[in-house]
Amino acid sequence: GKPIKERARETFEGFILALSTGIPKEHPAFSEMCAALDISTASDMADTLSRGLGYSVEYRTLKSCDYGAPTTRTRFYLIARQDGKQIIWPEPTHAPKNSFAVREHKKFPYRTAAECIDWNIPAKSIFEREKPLAENTLRRIARGIKKFVIDNPEPYIVNIEETPSAPTIMCNNTKNVGASVETPLPTVTTGNRNYLIAPSVVPIGYGEREGQKPRVNGVEEPLGTVVTSGKHYLVAPTLIQYHSETAEDEVRGQELDEPLKTQDTANRYALIAHIMKNYAGGYRGAGSKADNPLDTITTKDRFAMITIHGEEYIITDIKMRMLQPRELFNAQGFPKDYIIDKDADGNPYPKSKQVARCGNAVTPPVPAALVRANLPEYCGKDDKYEKTA
Repeated sequence: GKPIKERARETFEGFILALSTGIPKEHPAFSEMCAALDISTASDMADTLSRGLGYSVEYRTLKSCDYGAPTTRTRFYLIARQDGKQIIWPEPTHAPKNSFAVREHKKFPYRTAAECIDWNIPAKSIFEREKPLAENTLRRIARGIKKFVIDNPEPYIVNIEETPSAPTIMCNNTKNVGASVETPLPTVTTGNRNYLIAPSVVPIGYGEREGQKPRVNGVEEPLGTVVTSGKHYLVAPTLIQYHSETAEDEVRGQELDEPLKTQDTANRYALIAHIMKNYAGGYRGAGSKADNPLDTITTKDRFAMITIHGEEYIITDIKMRMLQPRELFNAQGFPKDYIIDKDADGNPYPKSKQVARCGNAVTPPVPAALVRANLPEYCGKDDKYEKTA
């Protein structure tokens, strides 16, 4: 029941031969093909397969984002023609925003996950869940925040629930670091493994009085004054093992790529992104538990900071939610008026079926580009996929 490595491509090559010049009857795939078609190997149809159907056949793998879909989904495409005309593979219309082709205005920049997301849909804090997130999920969240927020000099900032946030995409797959919302969405699967992670950030001004509310800028407002003084401490999200709740005991952390240390029944691991304090003499103290209120923000640099365009921010919370079916269909390149929540008879589809159908779907911009290139006489000027930027 498993593929035989030594016979890899055997069936596929037989299929290509049958479509084109013909598959010899002694070919191992010939009888297999006849069985799949439920025909006798001695039938007229089998003879036709052995002579070949006369198609000119070419195939490639194409990346959806290269043709205007905001997803990195890569799929196999095959073109077979029997009309004597040349098979044409359309040139990609999109490329990474920093590429030479985009800088020279020869291609459009990749469309992004950010444009597919409905920022008005609320997300839930990862620290306030009745059932704690799995440790591997926390690791993936931490890696994504470190790469796309903390280590990124220009993270993407958007208002989520009226709070400035630096969102990222988490793919709940093994060894997957996630993605920036400024890049195409990773491949949409039938099980929906893409999550929106939204660290809430608050800009901190200098010189506030004790207990004064930190000044918060909207993302459309000019940044506050950039100061030249002050020590800034960058604390990457990490897994911290709590052996004590007293400030005298040292907190023992671990790198994200290390195996998780032995767990105990108290479940003392927590993902820290905003609660590690800087005490005199180095990082000591137990910090603050994730389910406790954040300590009073003072004028001293005591909390984890990130610097965005020269302004210091603290991360005050991390929220997470699954991407919704409409957002996933947006990422696949479907038009916004495409009906996804019911069938042709008006029967409603649950979310799970909507996601499954999205994961099984072909991204429309790619086959649209193939049809335009090979059958332009059938494509009108009002083709909705003619301009995908």
